[in-house]
Amino acid sequence: MFVIWNTKLILEMKPLRIDNPYRSEENRRFANRCRLLVMGKEIEGWYYEPFTFNIGDGATYTPDFLLVYSDKFVVVEVKGSTRTRKQRKVKAFAREDDIIKLKVLKRFMPYFQVLLAWEDGIDNWQFREF
Repeated sequence: MFVIWNTKLILEMKPLRIDNPYRSEENRRFANRCRLLVMGKEIEGWYYEPFTFNIGDGATYTPDFLLVYSDKFVVVEVKGSTRTRKQRKVKAFAREDDIIKLKVLKRFMPYFQVLLAWEDGIDNWQFREF
């Protein structure tokens, strides 16, 4: 069951896409991890880019994943690994922007657990909670 507590914050629910919906290879790998979590009954379900939040002043945020547990919802923003110096600079800026959005999201929806995830090696996921 999926419940939205404050519909003014949600702009739109996204339909499920059957073909390859993932914006990045990291998102595809995280989706595979989610499938394994469902098979292992660690989570009840998951959604990719499930909705868009209005976080104020015309700014919006679409989380990469929503994980559904029996007792909580977890929003996950997935970031790629940074191998080169240029990638690290670009990712540092992107992460800073995402961190601000994740903090705003957590403030508006404190009942969601909010995580930033990145891969440190193949299928070795690191998480930062907000």
